[in-house]
Amino acid sequence: MPHWACHYYRLETHSTFVVGSWAFSPRDSFVSLVIYSVLIALNLLAISVGRYQFVAAALTSIGHLSIGLLHLYRLLHPFTFEVLGYTWT
Repeated sequence: MPHWACHYYRLETHSTFVVGSWAFSPRDSFVSLVIYSVLIALNLLAISVGRYQFVAAALTSIGHLSIGLLHLYRLLHPFTFEVLGYTWT
């Protein structure tokens, strides 16, 4: 949910979101909102429909692991990371 809210707020405030050389456009953030919305819905559905639990857990885990690895890589090889107009060191 925090990643969804970040892109929503970014679109509402027209603030920047930059990862390395990739400056997210409004369209990029909208696509991110759709992807996160599908993951949220899948996780909510998995609460009551057992057959979706593994898929929901796997997709969510892969997403969080990817974001975590990106931040780990950034510690070793710093690059531009700007969220909502603020640069993160």
